[in-house]
Amino acid sequence: AQYPQRYENTNVNIQGIIEKTYKTYFYLTDPDGKYSVVVYDSTSATNFSKGDTVAVGARFLYEQENLRYVLKISEPTHFVHKQEE
Repeated sequence: AQYPQRYENTNVNIQGIIEKTYKTYFYLTDPDGKYSVVVYDSTSATNFSKGDTVAVGARFLYEQENLRYVLKISEPTHFVHKQEE
């Protein structure tokens, strides 16, 4: 988004490709690999693999200590769903 602060602390839905996975988070990127965002998800981060296309519903937050925007799955309505190709 051109003005990410407009979406700060709101729920957002996005789709992207998993670039890297870790125990409690993963990196989601756009199809061109130009933009990426960290998605914190302690429940399903390990259920996906690099290259999977997923839809994510999460809270869009600014992480002050790392000076970046992140997505955090922290509410019952939040999700990560693998998209079929």
